Amino acid sequence: MNQSTHSRVAYSTASKLRQFPDLVKLTAAKTWNGILPATMVPNGAVPFVEVPAGR
Repeated sequence: MNQSTHSRVAYSTASKLRQFPDLVKLTAAKTWNGILPATMVPNGAVPFVEVPAGR
């Protein structure tokens, strides 16, 4: 992929993410294997799991 094509793809992707911010969540949900992390490292990243209030 040449630089011009790469730039167009990056711009298109950024544009779609601005239009559909939940696209990141959808993509993550599609690729998740369903297994929660077994180890939590102090000061490490926390997996995103949203639990709506009242449920």
